[in-house]
Amino acid sequence: MNITIYILFIFLLLVRLFHGTNPANADSIHFNGLQPSVGGRLGPGIYFCEKAIADKVARHRGPGSYVIEVEIDVGNMKILPKGEADRNGNWKKEKYDTCQAVHPSWQGVTDHSFKEWCVTNFNRVKIIRYHQENAMTQFLTPPRTPIMARGKNTIHIQHSMANVVVNTNIEHGQMALVVN
Repeated sequence: MNITIYILFIFLLLVRLFHGTNPANADSIHFNGLQPSVGGRLGPGIYFCEKAIADKVARHRGPGSYVIEVEIDVGNMKILPKGEADRNGNWKKEKYDTCQAVHPSWQGVTDHSFKEWCVTNFNRVKIIRYHQENAMTQFLTPPRTPIMARGKNTIHIQHSMANVVVNTNIEHGQMALVVN
């Protein structure tokens, strides 16, 4: 009697990426998670890029910089050829979980192209920490992940037990704020 043994390898590809936004969105993101946009170069979804670009995107979106560092399980990823876009998000109909493309230079943000990733399922995204620079944020509940602060910041946390305001003026290095 022959016994055949099948071994199934499951590869989990985790990628560390960043999402830049206006600091005014901090509390909503903390409380509700990152919400998909209704459109974009790759269709509706949550967009990510490398940290340097996310910093520029955040500054473009409002005063200061607020960047969310995430770990993404990319799952089945479609990689579009350079310069190609999929504004209808057809890659989702093709059973892909994530789409990667090269974004052309973005006037007022960056003078060169950069890689971008789009994810539609927030369950594939784990928030690792927040990066805040020269910004003011307000939280109605304490953040569950660290806030890395640089520059002049005001972090206001309102909670039933305490009302905390942290002001920073950090020229070199950064401060981690962790609320337990």
